[in-house]
Amino acid sequence: MKNCECDTPGYCKFFNKEMGENPPHWKWCQNASESERIHYKTACDLKFKNQNFGNVECKFITNSNLVDSCIKNLIPKISKLNLSGIVGIPRSGFLPASICATALNLPLYTISNKKIVICNSISDFGGYRMGSYTDDSEKLLILDDTLFSGHTLDEIKNTLGGDHHYGVVYCKPNGLSNVDVYGEELNEPHLLEWHFFNSRHVEKTLFDLDGVFSPNVPMSCCVDNDKYEEYILNVEPFYHRLPKAHKLKAIVTGRLDRFRKITEDWLKKYNIEYEDLIMFPTEKEKQRDANHVQEVGQYKADVYKKSNAEFFMESEKSEGVVIRDVSKRLVILPNQGLVLGAVDLVNPIRFGDKLPPQESKIAICTIPANDGAMQQLDITRKNILDYSERCGADYIELQGDKCPEWPMYNKYRLKQVIEKYEHTLYLDCDVVVKETAPDIFKTFNKNKICTVDEWKLIEDTYSNLFKGLKRERRLAILEYPHLSNNNRNIQPNGGMMFFPKRLAERYSQPSKPYAKRWCFDQDYLLLNLEDDEFELVDWRYNLEFIDYDFWSKIEDAHFVHLNGSKPLEYRLELLHRIINKNYTFLPQPKPKEGDTVIEKFRANWRITC
Repeated sequence: MKNCECDTPGYCKFFNKEMGENPPHWKWCQNASESERIHYKTACDLKFKNQNFGNVECKFITNSNLVDSCIKNLIPKISKLNLSGIVGIPRSGFLPASICATALNLPLYTISNKKIVICNSISDFGGYRMGSYTDDSEKLLILDDTLFSGHTLDEIKNTLGGDHHYGVVYCKPNGLSNVDVYGEELNEPHLLEWHFFNSRHVEKTLFDLDGVFSPNVPMSCCVDNDKYEEYILNVEPFYHRLPKAHKLKAIVTGRLDRFRKITEDWLKKYNIEYEDLIMFPTEKEKQRDANHVQEVGQYKADVYKKSNAEFFMESEKSEGVVIRDVSKRLVILPNQGLVLGAVDLVNPIRFGDKLPPQESKIAICTIPANDGAMQQLDITRKNILDYSERCGADYIELQGDKCPEWPMYNKYRLKQVIEKYEHTLYLDCDVVVKETAPDIFKTFNKNKICTVDEWKLIEDTYSNLFKGLKRERRLAILEYPHLSNNNRNIQPNGGMMFFPKRLAERYSQPSKPYAKRWCFDQDYLLLNLEDDEFELVDWRYNLEFIDYDFWSKIEDAHFVHLNGSKPLEYRLELLHRIINKNYTFLPQPKPKEGDTVIEKFRANWRITC
């Protein structure tokens, strides 16, 4: 950036931060050189990357989640330890310790002045029900809610010694060796409800009001102004969410600004401190009420975009999706225990491909959208052309990249072909069609979309990949809740797809900007299909490179799909070998230093020959 574009203080998109009155500020930027701005931007980008949760999966663990994990995951494990009691590490460790000790009828202890102290009451070991308890075992369980850095547990071990069991409810995967028992693994980043509202996170968070700090206003009150005022003046808060330690960055609410005085009085009554209270403009009341979710969601998103807040906490999922989609930033839904990750969106692709003259009622289509895809198609094209001729199908090749920001969405251009032909077969550029492959236009159900399901394949062989697959599906359902009834434990692989013309609309892209995600088109297709509109076909019509039995199946496959083969040079070599009917094992090269996570992926096979 050669020149500063800001003439007032505020949020700067170039630096990804608030440029206020404290230096280096907006006035400094106006007089800084280009090299000084670039140097400062590098520092800001690093800080923003470290502080912002970005596109990674983030979890919001609710109080209910904690209780459930104790009951379902932790208690069954610790019941086998023959314990004499459970020690809760103050303060958060007291939550699971109390639940587990009560459920297992064990004495509850705490740590005070670096010593273990029993929590007794009307009996030596606690309350009335512990009056007849006798201690016939040796070890205590020292219990905390989480383990991440491990510093707290190390310090306690050094103080209390190693003659006890140590455990947590949630444990970071690389910390499992530090504990004897745990409820479940929990990766970073994450947010804990019992910590959040009294942590410094609130200083970086914009909060919805109704539904977050108090129950939502009943509809019967919303339509009556007197009842509405009485309700918001006298409603009791969610006491467990009242912040006690830090001031909120801001409250951003869909309440009309004419109720500001009542709202301020209520916040003061419950000692909720905040930097700013942003309310919906009263003059836009009719506009708001005509489409509450969209109008209020857009308003909140606009505020979020202009701020340097790290989070927006929203009570309603429908509004949360709007806020996330418009701001492209992270939104916490505490009532649902969800975090909507920050996303980049792509605009719907404009088609306009010039299709060749139609000579047949059926077509085979492939879409080489970039150089890598074209290199693969240069190897597989002849086989696809030969197959097209055997089937009597038109061959259609849609070249060029009409979605450079996310090239895989070029696949939506296929709809132009599906709408024109009675039946269309789509093949990825890295699919080899065997000379012996049957004519799918005669064997497939002509009234249904046909594809191969990879859900079980991925679930059984790739645990991390399967977690990502399920996460993407959850996000798709959040974004398109009206399609949730069509969710199934099925993942149609898009490398080979068969379409009848009558179902062309089912392979439509969303009409509004949509998320950049690896499997989005497959998820969106499935969610748009009714049970009687698709059929799953045999793996031989799409043998995937990631199949656990790839090498033992390859000779029997009709279509061989090299998805997941890395790097490109390896994929090209293997395509040549399969084209030439050489099905002998070809080992995958090891990842190189500096490879991305995707480039490092390697298939997991049962056998190698």
